Amino acid sequence: TDPKAPQVQTVLSALKLDSLHSVSGHLAFEGARTRITGAILGDASPGTLFDLWEEGQATPASLAYVPPDAVHYQESQFSLLSLYKTVKRGFQASSPQGQQGMADLFEAMIQTRIGMPLPDALGLLSGEFASLQTSPTLEPKGQTYFIGIRDKQASLKLLRTLLGDRISSERSEGD
Repeated sequence: TDPKAPQVQTVLSALKLDSLHSVSGHLAFEGARTRITGAILGDASPGTLFDLWEEGQATPASLAYVPPDAVHYQESQFSLLSLYKTVKRGFQASSPQGQQGMADLFEAMIQTRIGMPLPDALGLLSGEFASLQTSPTLEPKGQTYFIGIRDKQASLKLLRTLLGDRISSERSEGD
């Protein structure tokens, strides 16, 4: 599609991509380890893409589970609610005149399915996602995934609602 087309311009404007000014990264080889870091510079006003990252993010909880012999560790934190709002804003901007309410209809359908408002369901997750590989041969049995949650009981209830017919057994350990 032509980026100058009115609909594409409307979506890009709704996503506020112009708030991004610069993106940079750094790759460092430290012996047997490789470290990749990145930074984004831009207008961090409310309502821009910078809402995807919450202010003052805490040290990743998953970092406590990384052993010294880990082969790979990747972690990211972002606001799922802000991501949802950004995608919804782009979807509404791209909808034909008179059909902007389709996003609200879709949200209502999801709310009916999960038994709670979508923003509340997204609020159950802390926004931390991580993966850890401990196997030097990269075998799947050495792979661990982390998803940060804020409310264990409500998160388990939501998972049971969504995946109830696929759960064959369940075991709880610790907090």
